[in-house]
Amino acid sequence: MAIFAKYSVEPRMIVDPDAGLFIGLRGQGFMLGQYLAKLYVDRLMGKEVPSYFDRLTLKGDGLLEKAFK
Repeated sequence: MAIFAKYSVEPRMIVDPDAGLFIGLRGQGFMLGQYLAKLYVDRLMGKEVPSYFDRLTLKGDGLLEKAFK
């Protein structure tokens, strides 16, 4: 994955608290960003998160940018 000037060139969103990554969100909306941030913090705090959250990690398939367009 390449990142330059806070712009991810990979067409998927990565939310991986273990790797310290929350990248790839571009224009998906304020509410989605807030919800993913809440899940990120919940995972860091050891709280239960939905099962699909593991798909957003580097080891998962991520969330394609085109999913919301």
